[in-house]
Amino acid sequence: MQSQTVAPSLRTSIYVLWGAIGCVLLIVCVNVANLLLTRGAARRREVAIRAALGASRSRIVRLFLLESLILSLTGAFAGILFASLAVLLAA
Repeated sequence: MQSQTVAPSLRTSIYVLWGAIGCVLLIVCVNVANLLLTRGAARRREVAIRAALGASRSRIVRLFLLESLILSLTGAFAGILFASLAVLLAA
């Protein structure tokens, strides 16, 4: 049990590190959301053509959701792969 306790002098440093990690994660999430919004705005012409050809609004929304889901799953897989590799290298 004693090997799992953290010295009080290090506790503040760990909290600061967690805060910095949280800020970096928040910045990354905002950047990805901004990229997706920009990409969606750039595809206005494609959406207009799909609508003119008869695609319903729900079908177009489904397309964008599916693309975002594939992107997020790929990113999650890459993150898990990177984290497991980092754990293996650290051990």
